[in-house]
Amino acid sequence: MRKILFLFLVAFLVSQNVSAEEQKLSQVYEYQLVERVKSIFSTEIPQGVVEHPICATPIFVEINFNRHRFSAKTTEFLMPYISRPDFGGYQYNTPGGNFKIHYTKIGSNAVFEANVDVHPLDGVPDYVNRCADIFDSVWAKEVNNMGYNSPPSDNWYQPNGGDGKMDVYLMNINQSYYGYTEAESPLTTNSIVYTSYIVVRNDYSMYGGYADKMDILRVTAAHEFFHAVQFGYDASEFEYDDPNNPNTYKPYWMEMSATWMEDIVYDQINDYLGYLSSFFRHPEWSLKTFSYYNNIPDSARHAYGACVWPIYLSERKYPSRPDGFDASIIKDIWQECGKVSGPNVISCQGECPGGKSATDIALEARGSNFEDAFREFTVWNYFTADRARTQIFYSEGDLFPKVKVDTLYHYHILNNDTEYPVDNTSGPFPPYGLGSNYIIFKPAEKQGGMKLSFLPSDPDYAFEVSVMGYNKDVNEPVIDTIRINHQTGEADADVYNWTSFREIILIPAATSRVGDTCFTYTYSADYDSSYHGDQPFPQKDWIGQNFPNPFVISADTSLTYFPFILSSVSQVEINIFTVSGERVWYYPPAGEEGQEWTIGDYIERGKCPAWDGKNENGEYVVSGIYLYQVKTKNSTEIKKLAVVR
Repeated sequence: MRKILFLFLVAFLVSQNVSAEEQKLSQVYEYQLVERVKSIFSTEIPQGVVEHPICATPIFVEINFNRHRFSAKTTEFLMPYISRPDFGGYQYNTPGGNFKIHYTKIGSNAVFEANVDVHPLDGVPDYVNRCADIFDSVWAKEVNNMGYNSPPSDNWYQPNGGDGKMDVYLMNINQSYYGYTEAESPLTTNSIVYTSYIVVRNDYSMYGGYADKMDILRVTAAHEFFHAVQFGYDASEFEYDDPNNPNTYKPYWMEMSATWMEDIVYDQINDYLGYLSSFFRHPEWSLKTFSYYNNIPDSARHAYGACVWPIYLSERKYPSRPDGFDASIIKDIWQECGKVSGPNVISCQGECPGGKSATDIALEARGSNFEDAFREFTVWNYFTADRARTQIFYSEGDLFPKVKVDTLYHYHILNNDTEYPVDNTSGPFPPYGLGSNYIIFKPAEKQGGMKLSFLPSDPDYAFEVSVMGYNKDVNEPVIDTIRINHQTGEADADVYNWTSFREIILIPAATSRVGDTCFTYTYSADYDSSYHGDQPFPQKDWIGQNFPNPFVISADTSLTYFPFILSSVSQVEINIFTVSGERVWYYPPAGEEGQEWTIGDYIERGKCPAWDGKNENGEYVVSGIYLYQVKTKNSTEIKKLAVVR
């Protein structure tokens, strides 16, 4: 067995054509990797109750990426750990025909209640039967129902597998881990598509919190099988700036999307809730945060708590899906990831189609964009626990923890003790790229309002800023996006009638995709007694990306739509220009008087203005990039659209 694996490793080294001298790892780093692997298979029972075990898949992905760089000594040591287990012939094909379960009845790897064989009486331990049923259900949901590609077959790989079925091994791994999936080998030389196998625990009975211990196996199966699916799209979807620095290894998208999948497959179990505090306690941390260091538990579990990002992406409203749920966006992102070797889910470290990340492409196809989506995501993260509005924001947001507030200001009118005016810099925890802060202002019980101002410390710092008025007794919060003036770098908002709100919240969201840099800012807030009367909360209309984009003009008179949401009654004007500034089309058409659009959403086909691709002379325009401007009473925005003929 070891000889076969050694020959496989040699072949792999040759196929990669990598110079060992150029790519050697430091001894310290090799030692750290070895220790992480040893921790997975340690039989030492952790002291106390293990809270929130994690997935060991990232460790094996990291090893797979580095295996051609290992010293001979490390390669020899790791071989037994990174090879398929061999249980001596105990195998069970699942009824669905897609999995082969490998198990044993004796020794430390013996399955839970190995001698219980009742339902059904078939010579196979009931634990194995239940495991088989669970994995069949997971395949049915993720592949048959949701349309993901099935994991690549390992037909060519003969030792202890190789019949085309997905192999699942039941093993006694350390209680700190629920399971793992190993990306085993590329389909072809330099391919990013890998075959894989799954390892789950032989016993989950030691974990508390669930009356049915098989629930833990259920979410683990959904999570690990989705890793196998991911490897069928792109096993290289992780950031790794410095192969000698484990701090730069960040497979965050693999983990957050696999945790998201747990809740999609088994919505009633909600194991993911146990990890959310690691995210909500640190909103200033980057969405890309990933760490192995359990001495900082929140950093080691942050990627699992960050499953709220794919939850948000799948639950928000899009112009193309106004019903508010679109789980297919995660599949579309993985499909786009598979078109590029290396990471491109949020930012690109290589060649990306059109220079856009996978998430950019998926959002733009739905009439949105990354910056707007991330800003809105930070708003959603405020409406959890007793602030939850499950019909508007997260559907299970009432079960989520509250997000950490960075700074809180009061106005105590009774004793004339006031913290206003506020003139401050970002607090002790300014956001990293793709992080946010939450600054709360408590109004006084006196008429008037407040003037807010926000200024990035550097004009090159990318921010999106939201201001919200929140009142627990009002179902829908008032939300405004305040745009930064790119000439002055400043953003301002005037809040009238502040007594209408229990809290006024300022949310700076750092939209830079550089996750290891802090982005500082200054802000001010001051009470103004004249800010009352009929003037409403700062109003801004939402203007979305045209859809579809790119707009493919064809003979069947295709249309592209321009979605928007109005906060007040308004006329709407649209102008399309070439990049050189020549206008090619405008709305409303010549000779037609502009209509008054009522307050509400115009994000569905047939409800919003559309363009057929013809210029003012009735001729189809040529392929290329165009600019379009949408003007409403409260907003004016310019966006790009692509035309393909």
